[in-house]
Amino acid sequence: MAAGVTVLRAMLRAATASFRYPHFVVGRQPSYPAPPPTTVRGMLAAALGSAECPPEYEVAIRFCAAGRADDLEHQHVVVVAGGRARLPGTELPKALEGSVQPVHREFLFDCRLEVTVRGGDLGALAAALRRPAFALSMGRSQDLAEVAAVEELHLARADTCYLEDTLVPGELRDAISRGIGLVVPIGIGPAPERQPRFGRVVWVEGRVNLDRPAFVDPESPVRSGRRRGVVFFGPG
Repeated sequence: MAAGVTVLRAMLRAATASFRYPHFVVGRQPSYPAPPPTTVRGMLAAALGSAECPPEYEVAIRFCAAGRADDLEHQHVVVVAGGRARLPGTELPKALEGSVQPVHREFLFDCRLEVTVRGGDLGALAAALRRPAFALSMGRSQDLAEVAAVEELHLARADTCYLEDTLVPGELRDAISRGIGLVVPIGIGPAPERQPRFGRVVWVEGRVNLDRPAFVDPESPVRSGRRRGVVFFGPG
């Protein structure tokens, strides 16, 4: 194994999570199988008390959930009132009109998220994760997350590895024998618009081999002579 890199690893858990497909507005709202890079970077920004995650931080994502199910929620859709609409029982003009729409939302339960970070001030990030400036959430604000552990470790460099329950950049698709291709938000544009930037990723559920040089966790179990790989996303 060649020289590696020092990183920070945080273990987070949440009772529920929902990473909604951003272009589904009505009907059933499915969840991505793992948090997109923007969600993870948003959690780091919340811990730091910043509006955005410092671009020098690169993140690797490993995620698992005990199960998934659908729940029935109500969406409150509000639009500008038109015409001669009045508030009930008065002659006052109505500014807004609303309706309630039931929608099925997919939830993930008993979630475990492993975030590995390289680059930037890892000491400051470790302190922030141990005492977050703002509440951390996996997806929506009510899906509160707990930081279970924070540690510094050294990743080694290896010619081959295996990937397990992880999200990796789309350019690795041809090198992976099995995975789910997704289009997810991978970055956020500058203020004030803060428009998301989308990109292709691959969700690897279970274990697959990767015959390319990669960083590996030297403390991970050895499977067929390989250690578990750690693949990073940049700021997008």
